[in-house]
Amino acid sequence: MPSIQLAALAFVASLGFVSAFPTLADGRLDVRAKWCAPTETDSRSPCPGLNTLANHGILPRNGRGLTQPAIFEALSTAYNLDATGAAFLTNATASFLHADGTFELHDLALHNAIEHDASLAHDDVAAGEKYAPVETNTTKVDLLMALSSDGLTFSESDFALAKHIIERNMATPLTARQQSLADQEPPLALNVFGFSREDGSLAMTLKTLESVFKYNRLPDGFSPSTTPVSIAAVGASTARMVARKQALNAYGLL
Repeated sequence: MPSIQLAALAFVASLGFVSAFPTLADGRLDVRAKWCAPTETDSRSPCPGLNTLANHGILPRNGRGLTQPAIFEALSTAYNLDATGAAFLTNATASFLHADGTFELHDLALHNAIEHDASLAHDDVAAGEKYAPVETNTTKVDLLMALSSDGLTFSESDFALAKHIIERNMATPLTARQQSLADQEPPLALNVFGFSREDGSLAMTLKTLESVFKYNRLPDGFSPSTTPVSIAAVGASTARMVARKQALNAYGLL
């Protein structure tokens, strides 16, 4: 962890910031910016969180001309990721940078770079295709929501069940790296959009899940967590979810 933190600090120090995002009078990024569905010519990624930022105009609505400082600022301000977490995720875009230092959201759909099969909201890549689909499979999200254990919320255990089901049906299992990425995505969403339950685990409302995963839209009334989202917090949630998934795998749920 210290090495990640040091690398993140070095990365942050290398960034220069010129904000072009909707801001409030006190300079904070306005997460209430109007949502607009993407047009056919807008660039989008397999990541609901980044697509959501573009749909609200927090990132450029066309999804193009993105810079690493812009991504870092959006993740830090709109989602309140701490500096280490925001830098870690921002640095993952380095391999997609064009000669002018920018990239577009669709670049992130390059198959098996950071994108992977077994998505909870998108179809797997078709045979022979270089890029994965970025269109939301709304039927898939509806079926995901139906796995809620109480019909009101979606918990770490619910995500574990969903991932157990979708991953056990894969013809080719995810690699260790892909599995690690896939396992951290629901916990990150839970830390950004969810809440803590009495037992310390995390959950989000079904309406929030639908808003973010199905429509790539900030939930009504959303405001960033008052506590910065840290790598440690995401890691703890990931450990709980993976433990539950492993229990399901061991039992051989039918």
